[in-house]
Amino acid sequence: RDYSPEIESELVERLEKSLEASPDSVRDVKLGVATCYLYSPKALKVRRNLIRKKRVSLQTLLAVRRCGLMSRRSFESEFALWSMRNIYFIKSKGRAQIQFLDPALPLAGARGFETRYLWRIYYEGSNVHMAEGSYHVKGVRPGSIKIDLEKSAVGTPNLPTGKPLIFELGAQRVHPQEFKRLNSTVAKIRFVIHHGFNYETPRTPTIQVIYPDRQVFKSLK
Repeated sequence: RDYSPEIESELVERLEKSLEASPDSVRDVKLGVATCYLYSPKALKVRRNLIRKKRVSLQTLLAVRRCGLMSRRSFESEFALWSMRNIYFIKSKGRAQIQFLDPALPLAGARGFETRYLWRIYYEGSNVHMAEGSYHVKGVRPGSIKIDLEKSAVGTPNLPTGKPLIFELGAQRVHPQEFKRLNSTVAKIRFVIHHGFNYETPRTPTIQVIYPDRQVFKSLK
């Protein structure tokens, strides 16, 4: 699902007001579990305060699958290592771009980490890169990312057409307060930039049926 900061901030405020009352073990556990379904960093603070004040035990929360997935151990030992998915090279208005999915990005933001994507391009069969760059993301964001390679590159990239190229992409998670640095597994794709190829679909798409070049299909053409 998408992330709505205004809605989640309002929900966190209501949770905090509910917790201002005297401790109640049943209610506090339910509200603690509720924070595990929110990506707002404020929800993590509420959950930590409940644990520090011993109103909810960490083991009780971790027994809930959703809270286990949102935990420090799950993120730092598993999700932060995940590679990027569905990486595609495209051109939009003549500008080279990369779009991909980062499945761990919402959780990284929820735990207060900033993400920097590091990329480089080199010829297939060579380890010498011809272009490299980075792209910085702060806060909680959905996992769908598009990077303009020209804006994020070091210098001006000059990508050749008709040559097999390798695109390499990794994510570096950095926590500004805890000074932690976590690196994802590097993902790679092979691609070729075709001269004159139209990467964008027409504004008014149409359906065209192409039949095989056989006698039996001639009446259908």
